Amino acid sequence: MGKNSQKIIAALAALLGVIGVVTVSIAMANQKPTPQDEPESSLSCPIENSTVTYTGQEGRTALEVLKSLCEVESDSSEYGEFVLSINNISADDTNYWAFYVNNEYASIGASNYQTQNGDTITWQLENIAY
Repeated sequence: MGKNSQKIIAALAALLGVIGVVTVSIAMANQKPTPQDEPESSLSCPIENSTVTYTGQEGRTALEVLKSLCEVESDSSEYGEFVLSINNISADDTNYWAFYVNNEYASIGASNYQTQNGDTITWQLENIAY
C-alpha cells in the first residue's frame, strides 16, 4: 500500500470520526428529558393549618388556580369535581375541603367558579356536621 493510500484511509477515518461526533451531539441536543431528568415540582402551595388561601386570576376557575399552586387529588361527581386532598392532606369520613370566595361559603363548585382578579379564594378542611 502506498503513502497516498494510507493518507486517504487516514483522512476517511478522521472524517468518519467527525461525522460520528456531530451525529451524537445533535442526537443529545434533541433528546427529550426522561421523568427522572425533570426537576421536581416547583409548586409553592400557600397552605397553613389545613387552610389554603390565594388570589383569583381572571379567566381561570378556582380549581384550576388551586391545581396550579398545590398538589390536588380530586374526583368527578354529578355536581362537578370534588377535592379529596390538597398537598397530601386528605378529607375523610369526618371532614371535607370547604371552598370560600371572599370569606363566604361558595354556592357553586370550584370547577365552575370563574375567579376574578382580586377574589380571595380559601380552602379549609372542616368537620362534617351530622
